[in-house]
Amino acid sequence: MVFDPGHRSDPDDPCSGDGYGTFMHVGYGDNHCDHVQDDMFDPGHFRDDDYGGEYGPYQISNYAEDAGGGAGRLYFSMSTWNPYQAMLMTTVVDPQDLTDR
Repeated sequence: MVFDPGHRSDPDDPCSGDGYGTFMHVGYGDNHCDHVQDDMFDPGHFRDDDYGGEYGPYQISNYAEDAGGGAGRLYFSMSTWNPYQAMLMTTVVDPQDLTDR
């Protein structure tokens, strides 16, 4: 896994996520920590209770590059449900992070 939107810097704070509470909406039923929700499907009515939801990650392999020390930098697209957006993402994969499965 290269991106976990629910990973939090503070496990008890739903507003401290790498995705949720940052650029992906946290449903107001859980906490009011962002204002990134949209009214995409019903103009004038924001989707306050709909979580962000990530989907459709696609690696852009032509842009993969050496990050030094045997690590590689990957680029990928990822879409979010709320707000309804397409994102360009990047991550560095270090050989120490890889395991045999």
